[in-house]
Amino acid sequence: MTKVGDKVWVGGALFRGAKGRWSEREIIGETRVSWILSPAWESRKVRKNPSKGAPVVVAFSPEERDALQWVEDHQYRIADAVKRVTDHDVLRRIAHMIDYKEAPR
Repeated sequence: MTKVGDKVWVGGALFRGAKGRWSEREIIGETRVSWILSPAWESRKVRKNPSKGAPVVVAFSPEERDALQWVEDHQYRIADAVKRVTDHDVLRRIAHMIDYKEAPR
């Protein structure tokens, strides 16, 4: 369980200038819905439940940070490559891998 004193890595427009730059912060306090991150003179709040639309990405370990960064670095290029697939079998395999459901006609 995440608690005050833990280290986190944050990304997003508020914490990252150049692509791929994560900011290591310490949790110095909390509210009912947010973590308060160091440094105290520039403390920022991030939502404990980021699925509620917060533009900030929080990683709780270096491994999670690296995985999130890999997704950010490659997601759009992979999507562009999939758009260029014209082979029916290949596209069906991709659809199966991502659990794509066809829309009813």
